[in-house]
Amino acid sequence: MVRSYRSILNARSEVIEARIDTRVAEMKADLEAMRVDLRRSADDFKETATEIGQKITNLKYIVVTTAAASVIGLYAANVATMQALLSAYDSGKAMATVMAQTTERIQRTSERLDLLEARLEKNSTR
Repeated sequence: MVRSYRSILNARSEVIEARIDTRVAEMKADLEAMRVDLRRSADDFKETATEIGQKITNLKYIVVTTAAASVIGLYAANVATMQALLSAYDSGKAMATVMAQTTERIQRTSERLDLLEARLEKNSTR
């Protein structure tokens, strides 16, 4: 009888040990799957971080280039405006000179016409 209890206990122990071994094996498999998933996630994160870093670098170049182009464009617009204003000022000065000369010529022409009218009146009254 003692032997039969021992054999029953040994059989139960072996069954329990087999179950534990199965559970440990399943846990090892689950842990390995989790490790693989974590490694894959870490690799994906590294790739994503690298891509984001490249995009940030490209964005920096775009911002710097845009800022430089804006400064150059504003400078060019300022120069063009100044040149247009100076040209208008010079044109106004030249126009004033031409107007003064034209006024003087009109005045002289008017005086000559007055002289001619006076002569014609003298000649017609004679």
